[in-house]
Amino acid sequence: MRSGDQSWTGEHAFGPLRESAPRRIGPYEVLARLGAGGMGEVSLGRDPGGSFVAGKLFDGQIVSGYAP
Repeated sequence: MRSGDQSWTGEHAFGPLRESAPRRIGPYEVLARLGAGGMGEVSLGRDPGGSFVAGKLFDGQIVSGYAP
């Protein structure tokens, strides 16, 4: 897959989203779950222009301990 490849759709790749997962984050449409680790989950998304992006949604326990 190349960035911005409009012929690829996330519906059949990687893993399905959890029921509780957001379907939109800001202007980004969330398409599929790419993976998860100790800090949270990484999802495949699409921006308003149609380009594919990856975004990490951090675990709430990690974020609650952060103090800038």
